[in-house]
Parts: sequence; structure tokens; C-alpha cells
Amino acid sequence: MQIKTFTSDLRFAEGLVKTVADEFLKALKNSIIFSAKLENVMITIEPIGIQTAGLTGTTDGENRESYVKIFVCEDDPVEFITFVIAHEFAHLMMINLNDILKLTNRANDGSTAYTAVTRLSSSGQEYGRAFEEAVADKLAMYIIKRIYGNDGVKKVMNKLFERQKHQLKIVDMFTSIFGKKLENCSYIDEYSFSGNCGSIANIFWYKVVTFDFGRIINICNEVMGTPESFSDFAKSLDEYFEEEGPETLQKLYSWLITFQEKAKEEA
Repeated sequence: MQIKTFTSDLRFAEGLVKTVADEFLKALKNSIIFSAKLENVMITIEPIGIQTAGLTGTTDGENRESYVKIFVCEDDPVEFITFVIAHEFAHLMMINLNDILKLTNRANDGSTAYTAVTRLSSSGQEYGRAFEEAVADKLAMYIIKRIYGNDGVKKVMNKLFERQKHQLKIVDMFTSIFGKKLENCSYIDEYSFSGNCGSIANIFWYKVVTFDFGRIINICNEVMGTPESFSDFAKSLDEYFEEEGPETLQKLYSWLITFQEKAKEEA
């Protein structure tokens, strides 16, 4: 892992990057893929003048090399700067560096994996980018709790946009039917095996880490009864991410409540 800061005032963030990387490794039982990504990643830390715009960042995985660009405001609380870094590391974890995976992991809606969460439809259209952003926020918040505890979580929540708070709630509602809450797990992909029996704490998070998100889409579509259910939900979230319309947000919450109710009926 290589780290470059553009100003001397940001050198303190190098230590935060290393802390976040270490915490992600500790938080993963399946850490081999993420560890390999860290070996070749180039991270740049640049200043930004608007305090609340700290979540601007890019993660690129072309040519099996990863580049993470992080914009931070040195005047922000250290917990929030750590959150910004952890958000981008979550994207790094979800980047698909294997071209084969882009052609496999097909779901019953005909989509394939662009990243561990973002999908490519059968026509080549990308969808689910906003859901990945929401998942990255949730993973970053999980890392914040591991490093700073509940007080750190509160400080970060005070800095988030209203849209991001809704994103966290949406992820919580969606993942609730798949098992244990992430904040109550010892690992993101928590599981245990004894003899021929195995137990996964939350199938959603396990499938994100193991790049098998097509299974989550299949479960969602089977519960909701149509092969377009998840893609419709993800595209609505993409729309809300761009426009933040109250009608779209209400539509998302209504869909999630129906999803939870139908999942309980089938349980």
C-alpha cells in the first residue's frame, strides 16, 4: 500500500489510513482478497475546502490496480475523516478486479457483477451504484464503531447529510431479513462451522464479501414475486441519490416494508 499526501497539513491522515486498513483486515474472516488489493493500492489524500463535502472520492480498479483518491478537510473531526477513509476502503473491498466475475455471478434478473454490489443488466446498463454507496456508508460506520465506539458513531452521524442518514436506514431495513445486524457482528462476514454444519450471521454481508451478490438478488426477487423487483428497487435508489425527491424516498420505504413483511410470511 502506497500513500501520498498533497500537503504537509494532511500527513496526519496517513496514520488514519493505516488504522482503517488494519481494522478492515481484522473485521474480515475472508481477508485474503482484500489483503491482496492492499498490496497494490495507491492512495492519495487531498485537501477540500468545504467541510461537509468530505465524502467525495474515487476508487478505480482498472488493469487490476487500485487507486483510491480521498478528499478531506483537516478541520473536520478525526472521527469523520476516518469515516471518509473507511467509506473509500469499503469501495476498494467491493471492486471487482477479476474480469471473469464480470461475466459470471448472474442473477435471475439476467444481471452480472460489475462490483460486489453494483450490477450490469443483460443490456449492459449499470444499476445499483447508489446501493453500493449506501453499503459503503454502513461498512464505514461499522469500522468507526470498532475504532472509536458509540461516541465516534454519534460524531459522524452529526456530520452526515440527510440523504446519507436515509441510506443507512435503507441498508438496515434491507439487510434485516438476512440475519444479525452488522453492528452486532464480530466480523463483517461472520460465520462458524462445526463438523458438517455451518452458520452465517448475515447472508447479505457474507455474499458481499465473497462476491456472490447474485444470490441476494435471487432471494429478493423470489420473496417479492417478480424477476425485476431488486433492479426496480436499486434503480429507484439511484434516482433518489441523484435528485433526493421525497416521493422517491417514500416509494423506497414502502417497498422495503413490503419486502420485510413478505420475508416474514415465508420464514
